Formats: sequence, C-alpha cells, structure tokens
Amino acid sequence: MAGFGFKFGPLHSTLPFLLLGIGVDDAFIITSAFHHTYDADAYPMESSIPLHERVALAMSHAGMSITLTSITDALAFGIGASTTIPALSSFCAYASFGILWCYLLQVFFFTACLVVDQWRAQRQIYDFLCCIKASKPHLLGDIQDGQVVDRYCYFCTCKPDLLARFLGGPYANILTKTPVKVGVLAVAAALLGASIYGATNLEERFDLAFFVPDDSYGSKYFDYLDDYYSGAPVPMTVVVKDFDYYANRDTTLPDVSSILRTSKYVEASTVESIFEEYARSPLYDTSTPAAWYTGLSTFITQDGPGKRFEQDIVWRDPLDVTQGIRASRLRAGYRGSAIPDSPSQVDAMLTLRKELADVDGVDVFHYSFEHLTWEASAVIVYELILNLSLAFTAVFLVTLFLIGHPLTSIRTLSSCVSSTVLSSLSVSFMYYWGVPINTVSVIYIVLGLGLSVDYSAHIGYSFMLQQAATRDERVVKALGEIGASVLNGAFSTFLAILVLAFSKSYVFRVFFIQFFDIAVFGVAAGICILPVLLSWLGSAPYTIPQDAPVKDGKVVETLEDTHEPSAVTVPTIRQKSAEENHEREGEESTPPGSV
Repeated sequence: MAGFGFKFGPLHSTLPFLLLGIGVDDAFIITSAFHHTYDADAYPMESSIPLHERVALAMSHAGMSITLTSITDALAFGIGASTTIPALSSFCAYASFGILWCYLLQVFFFTACLVVDQWRAQRQIYDFLCCIKASKPHLLGDIQDGQVVDRYCYFCTCKPDLLARFLGGPYANILTKTPVKVGVLAVAAALLGASIYGATNLEERFDLAFFVPDDSYGSKYFDYLDDYYSGAPVPMTVVVKDFDYYANRDTTLPDVSSILRTSKYVEASTVESIFEEYARSPLYDTSTPAAWYTGLSTFITQDGPGKRFEQDIVWRDPLDVTQGIRASRLRAGYRGSAIPDSPSQVDAMLTLRKELADVDGVDVFHYSFEHLTWEASAVIVYELILNLSLAFTAVFLVTLFLIGHPLTSIRTLSSCVSSTVLSSLSVSFMYYWGVPINTVSVIYIVLGLGLSVDYSAHIGYSFMLQQAATRDERVVKALGEIGASVLNGAFSTFLAILVLAFSKSYVFRVFFIQFFDIAVFGVAAGICILPVLLSWLGSAPYTIPQDAPVKDGKVVETLEDTHEPSAVTVPTIRQKSAEENHEREGEESTPPGSV
C-alpha cells in the first residue's frame, strides 16, 4: 500500500491483531462446515462422497458466509479510505487490502491445508511425524451393534461438542420460548437506550500525549503541562503576505492587531506587532517609502527592543530593503481559559480565521501548532457520520445482492440489520469507558460497523439454509450448527487482543476496548437478539428439491412445503450423495453393451 502513497503510522500497528481476529473467525466457519459434511448418524468414515467433493460442499456453505462478511468488511474500510482525515484514510486502505488478502488465504491456502490434513488422517499418517505411517490401522471410534458411534480421530461424524450441543439444545429451546423472546428484546432495548445515551454524551478530545507511552519522559512532561500550565496562552502566528506595507501602515496593519486584541479567544497582552514597536521607535520615518523600509531594517537588526523581531520580516530583496516586504508575521496567543475543550478550540480557530479573512486588501493567515489537532476535530464528527452512513449503506446493498432474492432479502435483512445496529452501537459505550471521539477512536468505530455484521451474517445465512416446519426449529438448528463456531471465533479473537489491555500505549488500549465491545455485543446480537428476530421475521429457507433422496436403503428426511417464495437452490450433502448413489446403482445394473 505504500506504493500507492498511503503512509504507515502508529495506528497501523493494531492491524495484525485485527486481521488475526478476522482470519480465525473465518477458519472456524470453514472448519465447522467441513466437519458437518460428515453425517452425524454414525456411518463409517469411508463415505460415498470423495474428499474433493466434500470440501466443495463445505465451501458452498462456508464460502458464501465468509465471502459476505469479507466483502462487507473490506467495503466498509474501503469507503473509510475516502475520508479527508489522513490517518483514518491510510488505516482504512491498509485494512481493506489486508482483509481481501486474508479472505484469499482462507479460501485457497487454509482450505487446501485442511484437505491435506484430512488426506493424511485417512491414510493413517501421524500428524506430528507426518513422514511415518501407522504400523497398524487405528480405529476411528467405538463400535456398537456394528456401527461407529463415537469417533475420536480427525474429522468425524461424532456427536457435536459440548458447546454446540448446548447452543442447539437447552439454550436454543429456552431462547425460542415467547416469554424469553420478549425478555431478550426488552434487554436489547435497554442496551440500545444506554448506547444512545452514551453516544449523545461523547466528547471530542485529542491530545498528542495519546501517542506517548505512559511511563515515558514525554508523558510526564504532558502531565506537568496539564497540572501547572493548563490555562497558559496557546502560541499562534499571524502571517501578512504580499501587499503595500508602507501605504497601509496606518490602516490595514492596525486593523489586524485590533482584531487580535479584541477577540474573546485571544489574550490581548500576548499580541506583539513589529510595526507597532517600530512606530514607537526614534528610527520611525514616514517621509518616503525608502526611508520607512530602511528605518525598519535598522530597527530589527541593531541591538535593542526590535532585535527579537528580526526573523519576523521577509524582504523582497535582502540586499535592497527599499524594494519592500514580501511577508511579515505577528505573534499572539489563544486565551487558555477560553478554549477548555475541543468545540471551543474549533470555534476559536474558525472564528479568528473568518475575522482575519475579512480584512480588506490583504492576505492574512494565522496558524498555531495546535491547529493540527483542531483541524481534525473540526471535521471528525461530519466525517464519522458520513463514513458510517456510506459504510452501512454499502453493507446493506452487498448483503442484499448476495442473498439474491428481494423479498427474502428484505425480510432477512430487517432482522440482520436490527441486530447489527445494536452491535455496532456498542461503540457508544466508549462513553462509559471514558474514551472520547478523536482520530484514534473514530477508526475503531468504522471498524466496529464492518465487523459487527459478521456475527449476525453467519447466523442469518445458516438460518436460511435450515429446513424445518417452523422458524423456531430453524433457529434451533442454526444455533446448533454455526453458533459454536461464532462463539469460538469471538473467544479466540478476545484471547488474541487480551494482552493489549495491559499495554502502556493509548492506541492499543483503545483498540482493546473497542474490539472487546465489538466482540461482546456482536456475539450477543448474533446468538441472542438475531435468533429472536428471525423466529418472528425470518424468511423461507433456500429451496431444496422435495423428491426424497435415498441413502443406504433409508429415506432421508424430506422438507415440508413452505408458502413463501424462496431464493436459490442450494445443493446439500444428502441430496448430492443420494444422486451419486443412484448413478452408481444404475451403472452396476446396466448390462454391458447397452446404452
């Protein structure tokens, strides 16, 4: 990205943790989908489905899910790269590019590694000593009544783990009860209210001390500055450029000084004008322009009260000062007590800028080192709202496009969007953490919108794949199938960023706070709020042919008809296996030479 002109700054050091979290989440989804391609009804591992087709079936489900989340994340950050705030623009560009590469690695590299490892296990090759093959075949599990009932070697058809059984059993059954649904939505409404309250009370504040380690010498300097000199004037410089100084010595130049002295934001005693000092000097001569410029040159070059202004004058020709002045500067200071917070600082900067711009016949420019942060504060709220609006719209449109059916999309999105709003509004809890709005936290707010949709998208997409008579049953199946992967991904992400909680860097601590909120509220929205909404508003599942497939002489469960329009036809493992079995049976029964 540096080749495209994007700078790498202190904020970018959190990107590895971001990409690690996203990558682990996707890996859990792919692994879970691959695991589910093995029937859970205790059939032998030598299934009729070849390994390469098995991974294709897994990716037909997991691939869609991680594609949806990766595109929405990358697009949300891509839109953030268009902001006028350089730090946010650069971070979002790097993040968007990194997420796309992470997605490609998951699809092409991690999936390939998964297949290779499964190939190794099926051939009885040890995992750690991959060059050594077992001397005798290892049993794949316990056998009862001629069937394998519990597998404990590589991917297997064993019963789901404890977490999956809990989510798809007691938890889901309790969650789908009407009183519990009402209680969940009531808690969600309370959290939303607390989030909105926090959002309306967030303050804007940025300090250069944020980028200094807590135990550094520089941090002590900023602490002493705040403790003892917080009300001291903030130095600024006012530059007056190209105009006739001699002709305007009694009009324009005094006007500039007057604006500074009468401003409520400027400490009048700090205003220093070279021309006012010169006017009180015995060297002051207004008889001719040449005499005036020569006297000024002498005043600032000889020892005396004017010597300190020597660097404030830029001559057109230093060898011939009678040619006039190219630029000059005045010194002043903002009144510290008048600018205690970001809004007042921004107002002071913009007000003084406008007043000086209104001076006729001269180009006046005022600047302070503090303007670096004040300029960002002036646009940060607008940029935040704009980027969130654009990113949210983009996420909505991408989700709508990938789901593929207008009515199904609207109904499903109404649920996903509701839970996503609740999870993305978790950033408003910065108020309770004491984190203000600044260029650091804004980056992670945009990050929150991009990532908060992930948890809901996985659950929502799994819900659309489930076949059952009622929405409640589909919710139970979805939680049992994908809920554990979502929780595992969130927990592993939390472990990855936990070390940042003890960092001495403000940037890393804010990253932990924001990511912690995203994980907690995002998962809560995905496995608590969204299932409740889907149980009431969820659309019909993706269509699967109703002809009952046959497997091992048994009729696989068929699906009840629904009266709602469906989106697309998604091949399932059972369907594909049954079709291949029928084809093989047909081939075996066909006499040689027949067509």
